[in-house]
Order: sequence, then C-alpha cells, then structure tokens
Amino acid sequence: MVEPLQPTALPPRPTDTATPVLVLGPDVSPPPSWDSHATALPLRRIRLSKAEDTRHALAQLPHCPGIAGAPLVLLAAEPELLARARALGYALVVGLAGRHARSTLLKAGADLVLRRIEELDPHHLPTRQLPSAFAAIHTLRAELKSATPRLFLDYDGTLTPIVDQPAQARLTEHQRAILRSVSARAKIALVSGRDLADLRRRVALPELIQVGSHGYEALEPAGGHWVHPDAGPATRALAELERVLRFQLPQWPGCVAERKAYGLAIHYRHLPEHRVGALEQWLLGLAGRWPALRPRDGKKVLEFVPDLAWDKARAVKRLLAGAMRGRGPAVYIGDDLTDEDVFFHLRGEIIGLRVGKEAGASYAQYQLDDVEAVYRLLWELVRPGVSRSDQGPPRRGP
Repeated sequence: MVEPLQPTALPPRPTDTATPVLVLGPDVSPPPSWDSHATALPLRRIRLSKAEDTRHALAQLPHCPGIAGAPLVLLAAEPELLARARALGYALVVGLAGRHARSTLLKAGADLVLRRIEELDPHHLPTRQLPSAFAAIHTLRAELKSATPRLFLDYDGTLTPIVDQPAQARLTEHQRAILRSVSARAKIALVSGRDLADLRRRVALPELIQVGSHGYEALEPAGGHWVHPDAGPATRALAELERVLRFQLPQWPGCVAERKAYGLAIHYRHLPEHRVGALEQWLLGLAGRWPALRPRDGKKVLEFVPDLAWDKARAVKRLLAGAMRGRGPAVYIGDDLTDEDVFFHLRGEIIGLRVGKEAGASYAQYQLDDVEAVYRLLWELVRPGVSRSDQGPPRRGP
C-alpha cells in the first residue's frame, strides 16, 4: 500500500481498468486549465509527494486498490523516475524538459518529451503501440474511395531514408516515378521542414504542392508562392544567430548548422551521445537572446523558427481549406516530431500514419515500418480494384 499518495481535488471515480491514471512527478504541477475542467477529464490523477520514496511509490501504484489493472501514465521531470516507470511497464512515460535536457529524458526511457506541460492533452494521450497500416488497408481504401484521395507526405524519413548528412537525402528515379504515378490518381502535398527551394530541387515534381520550413512557405502550382505574412521579422534574428553559430559551433565537433529561409537547424547526429544534453542547454541559452525565435525538436536536430502560432498542422489546415479541399478524410504520413502536431491537432480530419518501428509514442492511428513501406502503401491506396493480380507501382529499371 502507498498511504502517502493523495489524489488531487477530483471527485472519486468507480474502480475500473479502462480509465488511465496520470501519475505526476513531485516537481510537476498541473496547469490551471486541468483543474477548471476537472470533472470532464477522462482520467484519474495522482501526484507523488516529495516526502516519500517516489521510486517505491511507482512500484506500489500498479497494485493499489482502485488502480490495479488500469493503464498508468507517468509525467515527470527526473530521469530516474522515467527509467523506473519504463522498467515497471507503465503504459506511457512522458518527460518534462527543463531541469534536464530532452535527450537525457529520452535516453532514460521517455516515450516523448514536452517542453511545457500544456503540450499534453489529458483528453487525447499518445499511443506506444500502433497497428500496421497494411492490416487496415481495406478500411483505409474504403475511407478514401468516395473521393479523390488527398495525401500529405513528409520528406526526410518518409519519402527518403534518414541519412548521415541532410544533403544526401535524395529521391531515386524509381521513387520519383511512383510519386508521379500516384499523383495522377490523387492530390499530393509534400510538407517538409526543409527550405522550400531545397525541397523543390530534390523532388523535381513541379506538379505537386510543396510546403517548406515547417509550413512557413508553400508553392502551389495553381496558387503561386505563399509565405506566412508575419514570418519576415524573424529572418533578422535568424541571420544574427547564424553569425554567432558560425564562430561558436565549431566547439561542438560533429554538429552542422543548416540555414533555411525561415529557420536555422543544428544537426547533432554525429555528436557523442554524452554531449547532446550539454549542447541542447547551450543552444537554448544562446538563442534566448532572440525572443522572436522559438526552438523546435526533431530527430537529432534542434531548430529555431519564428515564434509564431504556426506549424505543419496549421499549414495543412490551410491547404485543406484551399488547394487540398475535398470530401472525406485526408491521409498524412510522417516520421518526425513535427508531424505529431498534425496527428494531434487534425485528428478527425486526417488519418495519421507514423513511419518507423522504434519511433516512440505517437498520436497517429497507424504505423508503417520504413520508407519502402510508404511507397507500397501509397500505391495500395490509389490503385484501381483490389485484385492481387494488379501489376503494382512502376518497376525499377533494369
């Protein structure tokens, strides 16, 4: 029994094994919005006390009356608590960055890491295990067959594999042929964190809608070049940060800065793992001198973008009301943390497919193992009929 544990001021709920239990670490306080809607929260909430042995409490909770059998979700800022909860089989382990770097919390076992607690919606928690998109292919085809399919696709890690150097991520002619063939039967929009000009050069399919810089700029064949109207002032801050990094980043061997029209990404894939946390803290402290910028986390990258209420989700929303307007749900396929914004904010409007076997918890509905699976699924979604004798996507050359 764990007597010191006291739930926050919530009405008691009947014992059940379906309602998740959110366990807050001793240094985590829920935002006021949670309390103002407490009776509507679809979970129970418990906060660990600083006065008790929190590691022991985490082990005892799964056996407490009224909790045993329920999914347990830990939200904590301390790596040792995250590691303990992961080892105990908690359904979801969420880290809160601040005292410790995001990379440190992920290494400890966090499924995802938040920079602000408000980023977690207790009404809609991410899932660690997603069903295969191929297992649901008939359901997906049925959802899309009533209208022209609308497909939103990330680039790096989705249409091309993740590579050591960003410049090496290029479409093969075979991949380009599949996209061209699929686009004859579906509307396609590419939504990337890459600079729009860079994305256009790599894709070389001008008939596709292309969105760059996490949504701050877009090129629509029928609508021309669009740029977020408020993004311009941040470019001065980005230029100043770039100049500083040009002199100071060499002290971090293995890091590469990539300037974009509306972003500055620092890739640290080749930095020794034990130095990543220190790099993150240094970058966040340095960039704090420019309030017009905010950080964005990605896979082995920390990027600074204009501090505006804008992201891939809002960019996709804009297209759904315009160039990608249509009936029924659209499909969004992506692999990065920035794609989770779309999966989360546009649930109900899009069907989210996350790429990657070991990608952590996600708000997507289905999973694809790798880039090859993405191309196979794209063809399955648009090919006529359902016969196994279908010839499939364009074949590779001899």
